[in-house]
Amino acid sequence: KSTDDLALEAIARAEGVTVEDLKEYQQFWQDLESLQNPETNESVVEELREIFRQIIAERKKQTTSSRLPVREGEILAKPAEAVIAIRAGEREPAVWETVEQKEKPRELFGDFDVTVVADRSDSMKGNKAMEQRRAVALVLEALKDFADDLDDWRPELAYDLNVRTEAWSFGGEAEVNVLKTLSTQLSDRERVAVYKELATTPGNNTLDFLALEAIAKAIPDEDKAMLASRTLKKVIIVMSDGASDDPTRVQAVARTLRESGVAVLGVGITAKGQPVVSTYAPDGMVCERVENLPTVLGALLQDQLKDLLLKKE
Repeated sequence: KSTDDLALEAIARAEGVTVEDLKEYQQFWQDLESLQNPETNESVVEELREIFRQIIAERKKQTTSSRLPVREGEILAKPAEAVIAIRAGEREPAVWETVEQKEKPRELFGDFDVTVVADRSDSMKGNKAMEQRRAVALVLEALKDFADDLDDWRPELAYDLNVRTEAWSFGGEAEVNVLKTLSTQLSDRERVAVYKELATTPGNNTLDFLALEAIAKAIPDEDKAMLASRTLKKVIIVMSDGASDDPTRVQAVARTLRESGVAVLGVGITAKGQPVVSTYAPDGMVCERVENLPTVLGALLQDQLKDLLLKKE
Protein backbone atom coordinates (compact mmCIF):
# COMPACT_ATOMS: atom_id res chain seq x y z
CA LYS A 1 0.00 0.00 0.00
CA SER A 2 1.14 3.53 -0.71
CA THR A 3 1.76 6.10 2.01
CA ASP A 4 -1.42 7.91 0.93
CA ASP A 5 -3.45 4.70 1.27
CA LEU A 6 -2.08 4.05 4.74
CA ALA A 7 -2.78 7.65 5.78
CA LEU A 8 -6.35 7.39 4.48
CA GLU A 9 -6.89 4.17 6.44
CA ALA A 10 -5.59 5.86 9.59
CA ILE A 11 -7.97 8.80 9.12
CA ALA A 12 -10.90 6.45 8.48
CA ARG A 13 -10.13 4.47 11.67
CA ALA A 14 -9.82 7.62 13.74
CA GLU A 15 -13.09 9.01 12.38
CA GLY A 16 -15.01 5.74 12.64
CA VAL A 17 -15.89 5.55 8.95
CA THR A 18 -14.94 3.18 6.17
CA VAL A 19 -12.18 3.95 3.70
CA GLU A 20 -14.70 3.55 0.88
CA ASP A 21 -17.06 6.13 2.38
CA LEU A 22 -14.22 8.55 2.95
CA LYS A 23 -12.96 8.15 -0.63
CA GLU A 24 -16.50 8.61 -1.97
CA TYR A 25 -16.95 11.86 -0.07
CA GLN A 26 -13.53 13.14 -1.13
CA GLN A 27 -14.39 12.50 -4.78
CA PHE A 28 -17.78 14.16 -4.27
CA TRP A 29 -16.07 17.25 -2.83
CA GLN A 30 -13.46 17.37 -5.61
CA ASP A 31 -16.29 17.44 -8.14
CA LEU A 32 -17.93 20.30 -6.24
CA GLU A 33 -14.69 22.28 -6.18
CA SER A 34 -14.62 22.19 -9.98
CA LEU A 35 -18.15 23.65 -10.32
CA GLN A 36 -18.39 27.09 -11.90
CA ASN A 37 -21.08 29.73 -11.61
CA PRO A 38 -22.41 30.07 -15.20
CA GLU A 39 -23.12 33.77 -14.66
CA THR A 40 -19.60 34.69 -13.53
CA ASN A 41 -17.43 31.75 -14.70
CA GLU A 42 -15.97 31.75 -11.17
CA SER A 43 -15.61 28.77 -8.84
CA VAL A 44 -18.81 28.21 -6.84
CA VAL A 45 -16.77 27.25 -3.77
CA GLU A 46 -14.61 30.37 -4.02
CA GLU A 47 -17.62 32.64 -4.42
CA LEU A 48 -19.16 31.20 -1.26
CA ARG A 49 -15.88 31.62 0.60
CA GLU A 50 -15.66 35.22 -0.58
CA ILE A 51 -19.05 35.99 0.99
CA PHE A 52 -17.46 35.36 4.39
CA ARG A 53 -13.92 36.60 3.72
CA GLN A 54 -15.11 40.20 3.67
CA ILE A 55 -16.09 39.78 7.33
CA ILE A 56 -12.51 38.84 8.22
CA ALA A 57 -11.10 41.74 6.22
CA GLU A 58 -13.39 44.14 8.07
CA ARG A 59 -12.35 42.83 11.49
CA LYS A 60 -8.59 43.07 11.06
CA LYS A 61 -6.91 45.52 13.37
CA GLN A 62 -7.15 49.04 12.03
CA THR A 63 -6.37 51.51 14.78
CA THR A 64 -6.30 54.53 12.53
CA SER A 65 -7.82 55.76 9.30
CA SER A 66 -6.45 58.43 6.99
CA ARG A 67 -8.32 61.26 5.22
CA LEU A 68 -6.93 63.53 2.54
CA PRO A 69 -6.96 66.16 1.21
CA VAL A 70 -8.25 68.27 4.09
CA ARG A 71 -7.73 71.93 5.09
CA GLU A 72 -6.25 71.02 8.48
CA GLY A 73 -4.14 68.02 9.41
CA GLU A 74 -0.94 66.60 10.82
CA ILE A 75 0.88 65.77 7.58
CA LEU A 76 1.53 68.08 4.63
CA ALA A 77 0.54 65.66 1.88
CA LYS A 78 0.80 67.97 -1.13
CA PRO A 79 3.63 70.50 -0.56
CA ALA A 80 3.88 71.67 -4.18
CA GLU A 81 0.16 72.36 -4.38
CA ALA A 82 0.39 74.18 -1.04
CA VAL A 83 2.99 76.61 -2.39
CA ILE A 84 0.97 77.28 -5.52
CA ALA A 85 -2.26 77.78 -3.57
CA ILE A 86 -0.69 80.16 -1.02
CA ARG A 87 0.96 82.23 -3.74
CA ALA A 88 -2.46 82.48 -5.40
CA GLY A 89 -3.85 83.91 -2.18
CA GLU A 90 -5.66 80.86 -0.80
CA ARG A 91 -5.21 80.91 2.99
CA GLU A 92 -6.33 77.35 3.84
CA PRO A 93 -5.69 75.04 0.88
CA ALA A 94 -6.81 71.40 1.11
CA VAL A 95 -3.30 69.93 1.03
CA TRP A 96 -3.13 68.22 4.44
CA GLU A 97 -3.62 64.62 5.59
CA THR A 98 -5.21 63.82 8.95
CA VAL A 99 -5.08 60.51 10.79
CA GLU A 100 -8.14 59.59 12.85
CA GLN A 101 -8.74 56.86 15.39
CA LYS A 102 -11.20 54.26 14.08
CA GLU A 103 -14.09 53.89 16.49
CA LYS A 104 -15.49 50.55 17.56
CA PRO A 105 -19.08 50.18 16.30
CA ARG A 106 -21.77 50.28 18.94
CA GLU A 107 -23.25 46.93 17.87
CA LEU A 108 -21.09 44.07 16.68
CA PHE A 109 -21.89 40.37 16.93
CA GLY A 110 -19.20 38.12 18.39
CA ASP A 111 -20.77 34.75 17.55
CA PHE A 112 -22.34 33.47 14.34
CA ASP A 113 -24.40 30.25 14.11
CA VAL A 114 -25.73 28.73 10.89
CA THR A 115 -28.22 25.86 10.87
CA VAL A 116 -28.90 24.06 7.57
CA VAL A 117 -32.19 22.16 7.39
CA ALA A 118 -32.57 19.66 4.53
CA ASP A 119 -35.66 18.04 3.01
CA ARG A 120 -35.73 14.21 3.06
CA SER A 121 -39.29 13.82 1.85
CA ASP A 122 -40.06 11.32 -0.92
CA SER A 123 -40.55 14.07 -3.52
CA MET A 124 -36.82 14.87 -3.28
CA LYS A 125 -35.81 11.61 -4.97
CA GLY A 126 -33.37 11.75 -7.87
CA ASN A 127 -31.79 14.95 -9.12
CA LYS A 128 -33.32 17.16 -6.42
CA ALA A 129 -31.74 15.09 -3.64
CA MET A 130 -28.36 15.32 -5.36
CA GLU A 131 -28.66 19.09 -5.82
CA GLN A 132 -29.61 19.50 -2.17
CA ARG A 133 -26.77 17.27 -1.00
CA ARG A 134 -24.32 19.40 -2.94
CA ALA A 135 -25.87 22.62 -1.63
CA VAL A 136 -25.64 21.47 2.01
CA ALA A 137 -22.03 20.37 1.57
CA LEU A 138 -21.11 23.70 -0.02
CA VAL A 139 -22.59 25.68 2.88
CA LEU A 140 -20.99 23.52 5.59
CA GLU A 141 -17.57 23.42 3.90
CA ALA A 142 -17.54 27.15 3.12
CA LEU A 143 -18.37 27.94 6.75
CA LYS A 144 -15.72 25.51 7.99
CA ASP A 145 -13.18 27.33 5.80
CA PHE A 146 -14.46 30.59 7.27
CA ALA A 147 -13.95 29.27 10.82
CA ASP A 148 -10.44 28.05 9.92
CA ASP A 149 -9.57 31.43 8.40
CA LEU A 150 -10.76 33.12 11.58
CA ASP A 151 -8.46 30.86 13.61
CA ASP A 152 -5.52 31.81 11.38
CA TRP A 153 -6.26 35.52 11.57
CA ARG A 154 -7.38 35.66 15.23
CA PRO A 155 -4.18 37.40 16.47
CA GLU A 156 -4.78 40.09 13.83
CA LEU A 157 -8.47 40.63 14.54
CA ALA A 158 -9.56 43.76 16.35
CA TYR A 159 -13.01 42.24 17.03
CA ASP A 160 -13.23 38.48 17.47
CA LEU A 161 -15.88 36.22 15.93
CA ASN A 162 -16.75 32.55 16.49
CA VAL A 163 -18.58 30.44 13.91
CA ARG A 164 -20.66 27.32 14.59
CA THR A 165 -22.66 25.13 12.21
CA GLU A 166 -25.27 22.41 12.56
CA ALA A 167 -27.46 20.37 10.20
CA TRP A 168 -30.99 19.01 10.57
CA SER A 169 -33.36 17.14 8.30
CA PHE A 170 -37.12 16.74 7.97
CA GLY A 171 -39.63 14.69 5.98
CA GLY A 172 -42.02 12.56 7.98
CA GLU A 173 -41.67 12.48 11.77
CA ALA A 174 -38.93 9.84 11.53
CA GLU A 175 -36.80 12.13 9.38
CA VAL A 176 -36.82 15.07 11.84
CA ASN A 177 -33.28 14.53 13.07
CA VAL A 178 -30.02 16.26 13.89
CA LEU A 179 -27.45 15.31 11.24
CA LYS A 180 -24.62 17.41 12.69
CA THR A 181 -24.56 18.92 16.17
CA LEU A 182 -23.87 22.63 16.66
CA SER A 183 -20.11 23.17 16.88
CA THR A 184 -17.15 24.95 15.32
CA GLN A 185 -15.94 21.65 13.86
CA LEU A 186 -16.74 19.65 10.73
CA SER A 187 -15.12 16.24 11.08
CA ASP A 188 -14.79 13.63 8.34
CA ARG A 189 -17.20 11.50 10.35
CA GLU A 190 -19.78 14.31 10.19
CA ARG A 191 -19.11 14.95 6.50
CA VAL A 192 -19.73 11.30 5.63
CA ALA A 193 -22.77 11.04 7.92
CA VAL A 194 -24.52 14.08 6.39
CA TYR A 195 -23.60 12.98 2.86
CA LYS A 196 -24.99 9.46 3.34
CA GLU A 197 -28.12 10.58 5.21
CA LEU A 198 -29.11 13.06 2.50
CA ALA A 199 -28.81 10.33 -0.15
CA THR A 200 -32.02 8.79 1.21
CA THR A 201 -35.45 10.46 0.98
CA PRO A 202 -37.93 8.09 2.66
CA GLY A 203 -40.29 10.69 4.16
CA ASN A 204 -43.97 10.51 3.25
CA ASN A 205 -44.59 14.08 4.43
CA THR A 206 -43.04 17.56 4.37
CA LEU A 207 -43.02 18.42 8.07
CA ASP A 208 -40.53 21.27 7.95
CA PHE A 209 -42.39 23.01 10.77
CA LEU A 210 -41.53 20.14 13.14
CA ALA A 211 -37.81 20.65 12.49
CA LEU A 212 -38.13 24.41 13.03
CA GLU A 213 -40.09 23.89 16.25
CA ALA A 214 -37.46 21.42 17.50
CA ILE A 215 -34.63 23.83 16.64
CA ALA A 216 -36.41 26.67 18.45
CA LYS A 217 -36.96 24.49 21.51
CA ALA A 218 -33.29 23.41 21.52
CA ILE A 219 -31.90 26.96 21.73
CA PRO A 220 -30.41 27.20 25.25
CA ASP A 221 -31.26 30.09 27.58
CA GLU A 222 -27.67 31.35 27.30
CA ASP A 223 -28.03 31.70 23.52
CA LYS A 224 -31.43 33.37 23.92
CA ALA A 225 -29.82 35.95 26.19
CA MET A 226 -27.05 36.52 23.64
CA LEU A 227 -29.63 36.93 20.88
CA ALA A 228 -31.45 39.51 22.97
CA SER A 229 -28.23 41.42 23.69
CA ARG A 230 -27.22 41.21 20.01
CA THR A 231 -23.95 39.40 20.68
CA LEU A 232 -25.08 36.28 18.79
CA LYS A 233 -26.27 36.12 15.18
CA LYS A 234 -28.19 32.93 14.37
CA VAL A 235 -29.30 32.01 10.83
CA ILE A 236 -31.46 29.03 9.81
CA ILE A 237 -31.40 28.02 6.12
CA VAL A 238 -34.23 25.65 5.17
CA MET A 239 -33.96 23.78 1.87
CA SER A 240 -36.98 22.13 0.23
CA ASP A 241 -38.34 21.25 -3.18
CA GLY A 242 -41.95 22.25 -2.70
CA ALA A 243 -44.90 22.99 -0.48
CA SER A 244 -44.92 22.36 3.25
CA ASP A 245 -47.69 20.20 4.70
CA ASP A 246 -48.65 23.20 6.85
CA PRO A 247 -47.31 26.56 5.55
CA THR A 248 -49.28 28.47 8.22
CA ARG A 249 -47.52 26.53 10.99
CA VAL A 250 -44.15 27.17 9.33
CA GLN A 251 -44.88 30.88 9.19
CA ALA A 252 -45.93 30.90 12.86
CA VAL A 253 -42.70 29.32 14.13
CA ALA A 254 -40.61 31.38 11.69
CA ARG A 255 -42.25 34.54 13.03
CA THR A 256 -41.49 33.52 16.62
CA LEU A 257 -37.87 32.79 15.74
CA ARG A 258 -37.47 36.05 13.85
CA GLU A 259 -38.94 38.02 16.74
CA SER A 260 -36.33 36.47 19.04
CA GLY A 261 -33.52 37.55 16.69
CA VAL A 262 -33.08 34.37 14.61
CA ALA A 263 -33.06 34.79 10.82
CA VAL A 264 -35.08 32.12 8.97
CA LEU A 265 -34.30 31.78 5.26
CA GLY A 266 -35.88 29.45 2.70
CA VAL A 267 -34.13 28.05 -0.38
CA GLY A 268 -36.26 26.28 -2.97
CA ILE A 269 -34.29 23.43 -4.55
CA THR A 270 -34.77 23.36 -8.35
CA ALA A 271 -37.54 25.26 -10.15
CA LYS A 272 -40.18 23.14 -8.39
CA GLY A 273 -39.21 24.75 -5.10
CA GLN A 274 -41.20 27.90 -5.89
CA PRO A 275 -43.65 27.42 -2.94
CA VAL A 276 -40.72 28.07 -0.59
CA VAL A 277 -40.68 31.72 -1.68
CA SER A 278 -44.15 32.43 -0.24
CA THR A 279 -43.87 30.08 2.75
CA TYR A 280 -40.64 31.72 3.98
CA ALA A 281 -41.45 35.25 2.80
CA PRO A 282 -39.86 37.75 2.90
CA ASP A 283 -36.70 35.61 2.98
CA GLY A 284 -37.37 32.87 0.44
CA MET A 285 -35.71 32.32 -2.94
CA VAL A 286 -35.43 29.57 -5.54
CA CYS A 287 -32.08 27.98 -6.44
CA GLU A 288 -32.69 26.17 -9.72
CA ARG A 289 -29.15 24.74 -9.92
CA VAL A 290 -26.47 24.36 -7.27
CA GLU A 291 -24.17 26.49 -9.43
CA ASN A 292 -26.45 29.42 -8.60
CA LEU A 293 -26.18 28.85 -4.84
CA PRO A 294 -23.65 31.66 -4.16
CA THR A 295 -25.93 34.17 -5.90
CA VAL A 296 -29.00 32.98 -3.99
CA LEU A 297 -27.27 32.76 -0.61
CA GLY A 298 -25.50 36.05 -1.19
CA ALA A 299 -28.85 37.76 -1.76
CA LEU A 300 -30.50 36.08 1.25
CA LEU A 301 -27.55 36.69 3.58
CA GLN A 302 -26.88 40.26 2.50
CA ASP A 303 -28.91 41.88 5.26
CA GLN A 304 -27.97 39.23 7.83
CA LEU A 305 -24.22 39.75 7.37
CA LYS A 306 -24.36 43.52 7.79
CA ASP A 307 -24.28 43.12 11.56
CA LEU A 308 -21.09 41.05 11.32
CA LEU A 309 -19.26 43.81 9.45
CA LEU A 310 -17.65 46.89 10.90
CA LYS A 311 -19.20 49.15 8.30
CA LYS A 312 -22.39 50.76 9.51
CA GLU A 313 -24.98 52.33 7.26
